[in-house]
Order: sequence, then structure tokens, then C-alpha cells
Amino acid sequence: MQVRNTSPMVKLSGSSLCFCSTLARKCVVPGPFLAKFSRLWYLNNVWRRDFHKTNIELHRLYGSLVRIAPNEFSVDDPEAIKTIYGHGTQFIKSPWYYASGHPTIPDLFTDRNARRHGALRRKVASLYSMTTLLHMEPCVEECVGIISERFREFSRSGSEFNLQHWLQCYAFDVIGLITVAKRFGFLDDGSDPHKLFPALHAYFTYCSHVGVYSEIHPILHKIMGYIRRGGSHLRNFTAEQIEKRKQALADVEGKPGTGDDFLGRICMTQQASAK
Repeated sequence: MQVRNTSPMVKLSGSSLCFCSTLARKCVVPGPFLAKFSRLWYLNNVWRRDFHKTNIELHRLYGSLVRIAPNEFSVDDPEAIKTIYGHGTQFIKSPWYYASGHPTIPDLFTDRNARRHGALRRKVASLYSMTTLLHMEPCVEECVGIISERFREFSRSGSEFNLQHWLQCYAFDVIGLITVAKRFGFLDDGSDPHKLFPALHAYFTYCSHVGVYSEIHPILHKIMGYIRRGGSHLRNFTAEQIEKRKQALADVEGKPGTGDDFLGRICMTQQASAK
């Protein structure tokens, strides 16, 4: 027998039954009660800047698998690393990564398309080979020598210093030498000549919060572009360094794309693929 007219109450009851059934299956994984229904619980804990501590406590209470939002889980199991991150995995990056990059230009960190990500990774894989990394050792040794001298100066004068700050200065100058063949000047006197520290902090703050509700990232990204801070400042600085390095490479005997730094090698790869 065919029923032509269905009571609204029957439709509502059926919808409610389906919803409850689906919710029941999803709620098998333990976690905070509010995390079953909304990402607001997760956002609130990120906002309080203590989610890393809260997450450890959640795993202590509930075990290796914990719900932190609808359809989002935290895994604390070394055996699951290969399953989740291993080659050929069926898992894809969560939408959280989307807020860390340009809304329409995918990159190695933010791209959630596994095939496209693999193609991008293969193009630069040689930069991270053991041979290339060993070739970069002089860059590291140069910065080790400079920061060691700074530490000796502090020792001779008996001055206190912030070790975390100086190690960050060291990291930036090493990255500069490896990437664009020049230090950024952080180790000279411990200052931040390009205002990168506050920009980096603002960028990480943005990513960690907006990543929870990444669907609003395209709108906020446009707004942040006018403010010229955080990620916008970092991108502008990076673009400026790339242009300067490309010009320097082009001035070397009229042969652009020569150099042992990362950008120089990328330029050579780009030239080779264009021929």
C-alpha cells in the first residue's frame, strides 16, 4: 500500500530518530559533554591558552582517543602515527590547516588534497635530502659561532639574558642563511630588525583560533590583509626577500638561479622545468 500523505508529526519523529541514531553513533568516543554538539568548547579552551594542558588531562581521564568537537578527535597513541600519517594513508588533513595559508593558493602545509600535496612535495623533496642538509652545515656552524660569542659576552659581563629569545634569534638567522643565503641580523645584538617576532606571534594566534572555525578564514583573511600585521606582514617580508634574492642571483655573471641556498636551488629547478 502506498501512503500519499505523511503527517508532519511522523516526518518530525522520523527526522528526530535519524538524528538521535546518528548522534548516538558519534558519541561513542568519550570526551567533554559540550564537545559532542559544538566546536565552541574547543575554541574556548584554545582561547584560554591552556588547551595543551587540558588535552593531556582529557587523555588521562578518557584514554587514547578523546572527542574535542563534533567529528574531531585527539589521538594519543604512538602506534596510530603510521596509520594516520603514513604513506598511502586514507586520512586527510582536517579543515584546521586551511586557516594557516592563503584561502585560494594551496601550499605544502595547508593543502588538504593528498594528490596535489604529493606533487608539490616531490618538487622540493631534494632540498631535504641528507646530502643537501649536510651541505647546509656551514650555515648552521656560522650561526653557532655567533651565538656562542654572544653567550661569552654575557658570561664576561655577568649579565642576565633570555635564553628562549636568543635561541629564536639563532633560528631565524640560520633559516635566513639556508633559505636566501643571508642572515636577517637577529644575532648581531638580539634585536628584531624586521618586527618578525610579534608578527609570528599574531600569526600563530590567528591560526590556532580561526582554525577551529576555518570556514570564516576567507573573510578574515581579506580584513587582515589591510591591517598589515601577523600573517600579512610575514608574507610581505617573505615576498620582499624572494625578490631581493632573485635579483642577486640574476646579477651573478648574468646567470639567474645559481646558488646553494634553498631559493637558489628552487630557481634552478624552475629554470630547468621551463626549458
